[in-house]
Amino acid sequence: MPQVELAAKCIATTGDRPDPGGFGPIPSTWMPRAQAFDDLDAPSGPTNGCPYAEKPPAALFNCAPLDQRFVDPIGSSDVLHLKGFFQDLPITETVTLSLPSISVNAAVLDGAHGRPLSLVCDTLLVDCDARTLCLVHRAAIPVRLEDDPAGVVLIR
Repeated sequence: MPQVELAAKCIATTGDRPDPGGFGPIPSTWMPRAQAFDDLDAPSGPTNGCPYAEKPPAALFNCAPLDQRFVDPIGSSDVLHLKGFFQDLPITETVTLSLPSISVNAAVLDGAHGRPLSLVCDTLLVDCDARTLCLVHRAAIPVRLEDDPAGVVLIR
């Protein structure tokens, strides 16, 4: 049972299955998030194989509540509007944050060769108490089991 419910969708009967409310991460076992794990190749995990498909679902590691997910990756032109999150401000006052324009380049260096990584900013962490904003960039590094895993990831 959810510990926080959305006011418009409270549980009224034993058969109700509303989306959880709140701002914390949704566990991987909670539907519909659990559906993203349906295509895992579980037998390959214990043999150090990759259990993920070549193109895993975009929401595989997304633990944000459904109503707080972005449709597209986060961009520098995005603006965040927060209301009611700051103790020292009236609940009706809106705080507007323009996301910073940050250019992050990354590459995997393997000896004299380098392969650029395609980074996607897909996670935004807002700590209203500390008044901090973190943008998290992600990239996938394909590695075959027969490859030598030695290498360096360079981030600039």
